[in-house]
Amino acid sequence: MRIDPRLLNWGLFFILLGAIPLAVRQGYLTEASLERWWSLWPLLLVAAGIGLVLRRTPLDFAGGLLTAGTLGVMAGSVLATGFNVPSFAGCGDERGTTAFPSREGTLSPGAAVRVEINCGDLDVVSGGGNGWRVTGVDDNGEGPQIDASASELVVRSDDVRQPLGFLGSRDRWTVTVPGTVGLDVTLALNAGRGTVDLADGSFGRLALDLNAGEALIDAERVGNLDRLDVEVNAGSARINLPARTLSANLSVNAGSIAFCVPDGAGLSIDMNDNITAGNNFDERGLTRSGSTWETAGFGEADVRIEIDAEANAGSINLNPDGGCNG
Repeated sequence: MRIDPRLLNWGLFFILLGAIPLAVRQGYLTEASLERWWSLWPLLLVAAGIGLVLRRTPLDFAGGLLTAGTLGVMAGSVLATGFNVPSFAGCGDERGTTAFPSREGTLSPGAAVRVEINCGDLDVVSGGGNGWRVTGVDDNGEGPQIDASASELVVRSDDVRQPLGFLGSRDRWTVTVPGTVGLDVTLALNAGRGTVDLADGSFGRLALDLNAGEALIDAERVGNLDRLDVEVNAGSARINLPARTLSANLSVNAGSIAFCVPDGAGLSIDMNDNITAGNNFDERGLTRSGSTWETAGFGEADVRIEIDAEANAGSINLNPDGGCNG
């Protein structure tokens, strides 16, 4: 009998994916013993090395088997612990304490803003007028790289100074953007923590790419927001949506997204999920038809929020107990 190594890898992955949650339910493992599942990631590098060393030998399947086993344990642990993804926002051994010179300027209507921070805390707030401002602290007072014109603002970590940000100190930035000019805002948060407060602002699109961190988007009091796109990888995001018609895309891989909608808003969620995904839409009274979940009377609602959602080894939950602020 000849075993296909590819099927062997998938078989091991699914065995562990199901066996670990089962072992927890039966009392053979505790959730506490699995909470640091993410610390197994170095085994993936070991598996890659084994695969290279044993390539074109009778044992060339060993690297793939270790990779499948590691991913199975990690994914099974996530399922067993209820998608309690750890915060990687604690990157760096210490916080920077040196204030860098503030920078400011103006933006034209419809301008684009992109902010990318590696290892740090980011606060994005909506301000009046057409002016932007960047303030904060880091380890040496140099501040982020900033490229600015009337049509675009780009703020990003200095990769020359800090090529491996998660090994250095944590930066802290506050970026104030004009909330009166219909900006498109794109945020990339890598190994850090972020808050976005859009109070009273008018925006076109807000996009967040969150990797190994945590973030809060407070759009409850936004003046206008046409579209929201959030992607979470190994992290957690919380979102307060406004009582305004909008479309959104929510995607999570090995993490969690919790979002809150105001009372009376019509909600339609097209959910692309699988056996590694979880949601609470049924508990919140939504009705399912195929891949779509809807609130009663969605078509007649004055405020309609339409969401495309996708989860892989993660969860997307509506109106969690305790709300989305904490």
